[in-house]
Amino acid sequence: METTSAAITAPAAAIAVKNPVTLEKLYDIEETSREIIDKVFNNAREVQPQIAALSVEQRVQEVLKLRDYIIDNREMLITRLIRETGK
Repeated sequence: METTSAAITAPAAAIAVKNPVTLEKLYDIEETSREIIDKVFNNAREVQPQIAALSVEQRVQEVLKLRDYIIDNREMLITRLIRETGK
């Protein structure tokens, strides 16, 4: 996959996240560069064999960690979702 040096060195654009009801700007998200996306996908490909080697029980434990994070952070997640969707 070819990338130009301009795409790698150009400053990332910011995406404004707004409440659709009030149009209040909530925050900016930095646009992810192609270089970073490529690194993330390459890393995922490299670790996939390790994930495939996990037993079902080990995979369940990893999913439970995600569940616990969501439960532990539910108020923040709900608040952010409400603000971002206006509902």
